[in-house]
Amino acid sequence: MHFNMLGFVFLMYGIIKIILVTSIMFIPPELKKKLSTIEGFDMFVSGDDTTAGKMYEYVLLSFAIFSIIHGLALMDVFSQRFHNIIESKLFQYPFYIALGLWLMIFYMLVLYTDLPIEKKEQNRRNYKIYCYLGGLSFLLVPPIWELIEYFNPGVQKMPQDKQLMYMTLLMLAAIFVIFLVYIVSKRLYKMYRQRHPKEKKEDVVIGK
Repeated sequence: MHFNMLGFVFLMYGIIKIILVTSIMFIPPELKKKLSTIEGFDMFVSGDDTTAGKMYEYVLLSFAIFSIIHGLALMDVFSQRFHNIIESKLFQYPFYIALGLWLMIFYMLVLYTDLPIEKKEQNRRNYKIYCYLGGLSFLLVPPIWELIEYFNPGVQKMPQDKQLMYMTLLMLAAIFVIFLVYIVSKRLYKMYRQRHPKEKKEDVVIGK
């Protein structure tokens, strides 16, 4: 085992994300409701306990587990054979595509069908962010990386494990961008509601 800075970053991201997701499961409902009103923090504690509200967290949890394994692989914790599998495009590309497709298909079913998927109608804006920004951020990483390799000869000369290490870093940056877009869109939505006030509706859970 040897220290690798980006491997350490992936490892810490995965651990912190898993701690956040698992701790939220045990937060008392009253505290969870208060945390869901704090701007920025509500991206992680939405107060939406429906299947639709939790699915994005489950996908990010899967990516967090992958990040931990990827980080440990970069630190040479595993055998060379396992390292070669994790650091191969044949594994990573399908992994990203599968997560992206799942997000888009699941949330399109939530948004545009009458299937009995538990959801809150007033959270449609969040579901659209999870569907389009979340799904596309995973789906576009492999083709974007292929374009980077094609137009940048320096990247092509890197060992494949280093290329995929930077690709995972690109995905982490995409998650951060989604977080920023969420904050901005929520502020714009609040401004719109202030200019077009209407009665506050009670939470309506559909599909239970």
